[in-house]
Amino acid sequence: MTEEYITEQDLASQLNVSRTPLREAMSELINENLIEFKPRKGYRVKEYSKDEIEQIFSLRKLIELAIIPSLLTKCDKE
Repeated sequence: MTEEYITEQDLASQLNVSRTPLREAMSELINENLIEFKPRKGYRVKEYSKDEIEQIFSLRKLIELAIIPSLLTKCDKE
């Protein structure tokens, strides 16, 4: 894993936004398990193992295949 962190202050400065909305957005990304936060270090993009990535794509495929009949029914009605 890389140890590259960016601080809230640096990120807010780069994006030219205040820290409050940035903090709220970063909190959402943490909740979605896309980034990690370490106090006194900052934020970094979460890294996934090959197995985790394969599981994510397998689950996504199952979900997408399950929803196709519903979507086709809606398309036929329109």
